[in-house]
Amino acid sequence: MIIKTNRPIKYKGQWIQPGQIVDLDLPKKEIDGLMTSGVIGKNEVSGPASSDDGAGSGDNFDRAAAIEELSQVKGVNKDIAGALIDKGYKSIEDLQKASAEDLVEISGIGQKTSVSIIEDANEFE
Repeated sequence: MIIKTNRPIKYKGQWIQPGQIVDLDLPKKEIDGLMTSGVIGKNEVSGPASSDDGAGSGDNFDRAAAIEELSQVKGVNKDIAGALIDKGYKSIEDLQKASAEDLVEISGIGQKTSVSIIEDANEFE
């Protein structure tokens, strides 16, 4: 699971600092425990980052980094970023090539938001 920590946690012998976005290979029950204890928030968890992430990018794809990049675009939160990645939009450059009609088909993106996302993405170089 991709998470953003609220407090430091130790995972596989290394400390993860607050605010870091990491991919934890933990069962759902343990992720739920981290949410209950306040280490991570409900809105700070997305699906598993794996080589079969829906983006067709193979083993070198860093889902957490893509979520962070896409979240820089106005109108894109971490949930929408995850949905964009699942549909193959894994970078701001991919959004620059998208059409509003394509983005409207993604859950959580309406017509106005799709136009705003594309306009803001095109402001990036």
